Amino acid sequence: MRGLYLHNGPLFSQQANVIQVLHMCDALTSLGFDMTLAAPDDGMKSSSDAQDLALREIGRDSRVDYVPFKRLTVAGYLSNLGCRWGAKTLLTKGVDFDFCITRNLLVVDLLLRRNIPTILEFHHEQTHSLGWLDQCYRWKFLPWLRSENLVKVVTISEALAQVWIEAGVPVGKIQVLHDGVAGEDYAEVE
Repeated sequence: MRGLYLHNGPLFSQQANVIQVLHMCDALTSLGFDMTLAAPDDGMKSSSDAQDLALREIGRDSRVDYVPFKRLTVAGYLSNLGCRWGAKTLLTKGVDFDFCITRNLLVVDLLLRRNIPTILEFHHEQTHSLGWLDQCYRWKFLPWLRSENLVKVVTISEALAQVWIEAGVPVGKIQVLHDGVAGEDYAEVE
């Protein structure tokens, strides 16, 4: 199966976030999936640099294909929305993916319109820090979260899951996976 991780930030500007994404893609390749990591191009790094980053940060070649795409910004702002334009361009290139994982609500409909089973990962309770823009994005994109091709909505806490359930995400689509920390590891701490 061929999977796509559609990232919303340039690989070389958000290193801590990217290391977690590289680990996730590496784990999926170790399970036999052919993974492609698509991310906005920062204009300075090549695919070989992405492989070097994987070697340096996770200690091995992750065997993940790296595909950069252009994104639009307005004076450095609206980068998630600009990522939508780049993702749309990427998805019209005729490459077929069996599934996609993304953290960007603003690209979910592009994937679902192409019948690509999608997993959306939420780390925040807002889609944008500006209240009016958050409401606009929710109005436009939340209805897509009821699509049968949206396989899961992953949140990093029970509290965050509750926020998105109250926003209208079906309970059966929610899965809580704590981001990099297994709570049971701390069960014995007094």
